[in-house]
Amino acid sequence: MRKKILSILLAAASVLGIASCDVESSNNGNFDGMWHITQFDTLSNGKICDMSLERRFWNVDTHLLQMRDYNEKANFLTTRFELSSNRLIISRVYLYDREGGDPEITNEFFVEPYGMWQIPDTFDVEKLEHYKMTLKSKKYRIYFEKY
Repeated sequence: MRKKILSILLAAASVLGIASCDVESSNNGNFDGMWHITQFDTLSNGKICDMSLERRFWNVDTHLLQMRDYNEKANFLTTRFELSSNRLIISRVYLYDREGGDPEITNEFFVEPYGMWQIPDTFDVEKLEHYKMTLKSKKYRIYFEKY
């Protein structure tokens, strides 16, 4: 009898726990994930920069985009973004520094290695497939592969 009551209580607790969980879902489709920057094209002069051996990434999850250079020991950047079917807008950028209060970055120097040339920056989504992405701003075309 004790085992039966205990089983009923555990089942009820599981159902209540699942029902009370708020699971946040994403409408980002293929954009969610870890994207490796493989190439920058500078549109003004046609210069192509192979980035495939660099370890620079955009990590996208729900409402946050993190930019990180895994070759560097430096902190990474966290951004807020808006994504529509053909446009990505990155409006605010923060240095990930919990002890320092995650200060907002306004200097483009910090974001240019990740393909942004201004804050905020807008990108046309030229390609967004399961394993390939191409974004174009006024200054750069950036090629990514999903890691």
